[in-house]
Amino acid sequence: MKQIPITTMNRYPQYLRVLRSMRNKGLKKIMSRDIAREMDVEATTVRRDFSYLGHLGRQGYGYDVDDIIKSFTTEIGTGQNENVVLIGVGHMGRALLKYNGFVDRTGKITCAFDSSPEHCGEVEGVPVYNIKNLRSKLPGDIKIAIMALPGEYVQSVADDLIALGIKAFINFSDGEIRHRKKIIVQKIDLISMIQEVIYRFKQHY
Repeated sequence: MKQIPITTMNRYPQYLRVLRSMRNKGLKKIMSRDIAREMDVEATTVRRDFSYLGHLGRQGYGYDVDDIIKSFTTEIGTGQNENVVLIGVGHMGRALLKYNGFVDRTGKITCAFDSSPEHCGEVEGVPVYNIKNLRSKLPGDIKIAIMALPGEYVQSVADDLIALGIKAFINFSDGEIRHRKKIIVQKIDLISMIQEVIYRFKQHY
């Protein structure tokens, strides 16, 4: 497979969500212009992005929805069977657990941890354990963690998780995760995102 530009890679999860939604509506074939309309991009962008996955479509015929979804799940690793652990079951954590029940996802939160005993038990069908039991309760097959805890604790908990085999983090906290080279960290900074939207809005209107 060709080297895929990072901007294209960033669009792939959105494509996958759109395609699964279309499949759920019963669509079997789809044209690039239909995907482009849903994604708010040019049809040429869709065709170029998909070309990195191989020759998936034919001019005038369009794309087979199942074939494209299969290409994403087998070649790019965006399958639906990746187990994820959630650290922190406050307001943000509970919102993420509620979202966890949606269809068309690429992974699933299978357990969570929190330091408050009142948060432990079960939330949205997901078992929540005390963070003190992290070593004994964290399943060995989980390699991705979502961090939704206060920033002052994020580094120490991340260090514990790395020692237990976690390789990637989605960080919703206001703290930074200092990490080794082979550890993946995706920071989700909602304040910065809102500021960016406000800036773009003012530039546009």
